[in-house]
Amino acid sequence: MFVQQELSLILVGLITAWVVKKTSGSPAPFKRVAIFAIVASLLVGWFGMAVKGIVPQLAFFPTDVRGLLITVAAAFLAAKFVVRGKTQRVKKR
Repeated sequence: MFVQQELSLILVGLITAWVVKKTSGSPAPFKRVAIFAIVASLLVGWFGMAVKGIVPQLAFFPTDVRGLLITVAAAFLAAKFVVRGKTQRVKKR
């Protein structure tokens, strides 16, 4: 069960990184954008599952709609952070 959840989190991170990379036109390498998006997606997904023992109202699984939206938002923010940082460094030169 958890392997399926982690694979879905990795897939969400990869798709989000691909979308951000294609729409931004940034010179940031896709590998770096993807790593940040996947790590953010995994951390948020694991937190959503782990919080079940502490505050059950906040718990979510990455495969349900609320969990998918939260993990996509986290992956998007991480990818935009990488793209924006690389774009600003290029413009300063």
